[in-house]
Amino acid sequence: MVGLFCERSTTKGDTMITQNTINQAELQAGLTEKFPLHFHVQDLKLSALAKRHNIVKSKGVEAFSVLLVLINLTFINKSIHHFSKYCRHELLKIGGKDVLYRLTLRTDIRWRGFLADLATTIIQRLERMSSWSDRVLVLDDTIIEKRGKRFQGLSWVFDHTVHKSVLGFNALVLGWSDRSSMIPIDFAMVGGKNRKGLKANLPNFDNRTIAHKRYEELGQSKLDLAKQMLAHAKRKGVDAGAVCFDTWFCWPKFVSSVVHEIGYDVVSRLKSTEKLTVVYKNKKYSTKRIWSEASKLRKKMVTVRNEDIAISSCVAVYGGVTVRLVFCEPTKKKSVNRPVILIASELGLSPEQVLETYSQRWAIEVMFKQAKQELFLGKYQSTSFQAAICMTTLSLARFAIIGYLERMENDLREKGSLFEKMKYEIETLNSLAFLDQFLSLLSSLMPSNINTWNILWEALSQVQDNIKESIEAFMFHKCET
Repeated sequence: MVGLFCERSTTKGDTMITQNTINQAELQAGLTEKFPLHFHVQDLKLSALAKRHNIVKSKGVEAFSVLLVLINLTFINKSIHHFSKYCRHELLKIGGKDVLYRLTLRTDIRWRGFLADLATTIIQRLERMSSWSDRVLVLDDTIIEKRGKRFQGLSWVFDHTVHKSVLGFNALVLGWSDRSSMIPIDFAMVGGKNRKGLKANLPNFDNRTIAHKRYEELGQSKLDLAKQMLAHAKRKGVDAGAVCFDTWFCWPKFVSSVVHEIGYDVVSRLKSTEKLTVVYKNKKYSTKRIWSEASKLRKKMVTVRNEDIAISSCVAVYGGVTVRLVFCEPTKKKSVNRPVILIASELGLSPEQVLETYSQRWAIEVMFKQAKQELFLGKYQSTSFQAAICMTTLSLARFAIIGYLERMENDLREKGSLFEKMKYEIETLNSLAFLDQFLSLLSSLMPSNINTWNILWEALSQVQDNIKESIEAFMFHKCET
């Protein structure tokens, strides 16, 4: 965006200078080097990805410029309303807020493909930094709660963290992890069956549009959507040692589909209940009663998060898939540390490797927390379902770009710390320091045969005041929330 600022800024005093002495491409490139975020946006060829998935406009403000503004709203701590209010007449001539809102409401943009291609591009560059066994796909869901009954597609969904139903959506997300980064690949909005008392107007989408297909996902089950997302990732060439998920997804038919139909190995936690069964030594046991056989197995002590855990394993059949069962039992009985059973379809993994692989699933929980707190996940005001798809895509795209920047720049390994560093770079940038960089670049691009420096600097003093006021108006006005 810094390059966009310089490219679109004009003042009365620098017209002659701009036309006669400034190379705009060199100036934009010089300023972009000062901000790693925008350098890597160019490196990822985000503009080409946007055009590929129909993020284009036939007239008016360039669609990619609008997209960059929406992506960067987080880092300048602004809402769409405040951004358009303070910046539409300043450095970035993006227009009013309607320009931004119209892009979020368009029904012909392939947001799913845009996020998947962005993630695939990042994953291909990060794969050389990790081994195949360290790379896993993680499947999980999170509740996006919305207050009000006029949101399109809204329903009552059960939130397990608060143990009650809330108004909102259930966002099913597929991510890729290599023990250092979490890159979201795909997501789907899932609705609940209970819409009683809701007066939300249903969206009037054309059945042929992409938006209508996304809206139909609200009525599908999470297991069906999860299989579709994994199959899509497989077609995209996303390779991983295993797919990790928790007990909710660990149903026999789902595990069998992932292993036999899609072609990924599975590492998951098995639910301990009387309804699910495994076959061990040609005998059928419920997953709750199999613990009686686990007591006969040889145990080994390992330490996880300063807790001693006794682990043992055996080979059994679950849902038609031969799996390794890993029994994990803490030596100190606590309510937060319960005995669990893990399953792994790759029999070559040791019990310790199965436990270590499943621990990578926690990365997606961290992503949900950081994305909700700092990347505007679920924090949009539009009542349109299409806007919900757009804004959720942009939140996950921000997280993917931050993860890529983190690895490329060898910065801190905590997403929150990296976010604060980037926010400091963009939001609290000293105006005078910015102007020094700007004028230094400007003077280096001036022809050497200009002798009227006094007249030139008198003209630049007016430009300097205008730029300073514009930067302060853009950077330092806070969002009302």
